[in-house]
Amino acid sequence: MTVKYELTLEDYLDFNIYHVMQSKTARQALLVQRIMVAMIFVALPLVINRIVGIDLKTWMPMSLFMAVLAFLFYRNFFEANIKKNLVKILAEGSPAGIIGRHKISFDEEEIVERNERGKATISWSNVEKFAENGQSFFLYYSPENAYIIPFRAFRDPAHREEFIDMVERYLPARSRLNKE
Repeated sequence: MTVKYELTLEDYLDFNIYHVMQSKTARQALLVQRIMVAMIFVALPLVINRIVGIDLKTWMPMSLFMAVLAFLFYRNFFEANIKKNLVKILAEGSPAGIIGRHKISFDEEEIVERNERGKATISWSNVEKFAENGQSFFLYYSPENAYIIPFRAFRDPAHREEFIDMVERYLPARSRLNKE
């Protein structure tokens, strides 16, 4: 089977968000950051009250409201910050080979990817994990790198299912599909 597609910046950013949010360490850091930001909003009027004597009956409800909003929406900020930094990183170097046209061929022995930078071949035994985020498939060939294959690379849902069946047939059992 062969799939051809154009990998966009958005596909690449979505993969990185998926990858970070699958990390236990990143999820814990996100939770700690959400709690800390909310606590700052709660503590701020108390500190200001000690310094200048503000009316806590006025400021505490507003501060609590801001703390709840910060806790609820901090993940959006976290993801936007990751995307912004990735865009900067890509701008520093050449995104060739990442963003752009890809052609990946699969057979029972190996996976061969071709892009504007050249050709890469790996055996199925080197695929560590097969995952998806609802928009793309990810064939991880190292803990932090994967072939990103957007769903639009497939003609129709039947072609996509054929791809899943083929991958699961060739992959070691430990690497099977992990849906978000």
